[in-house]
Amino acid sequence: MNNIKELDKAKLALNAYRLILDSQFTFEQVASSLNISEREIYYWGEGKRFPNLRHVYVLSQLFNVQIESILV
Repeated sequence: MNNIKELDKAKLALNAYRLILDSQFTFEQVASSLNISEREIYYWGEGKRFPNLRHVYVLSQLFNVQIESILV
């Protein structure tokens, strides 16, 4: 059981940020869907804050990707 990896929050935040950058959505549109401020998304890109589980779930639905692709 010791082979369980820790979640890399910085990588998670960067993956979410890049997913948004590569999309056709504006930060304003995504922030509205997540019920957060645009600034929060910028913080993800800077590694100052991290998406929570609900954010990851909504992003996966919004961009039609597997949750795992955002986590790793």
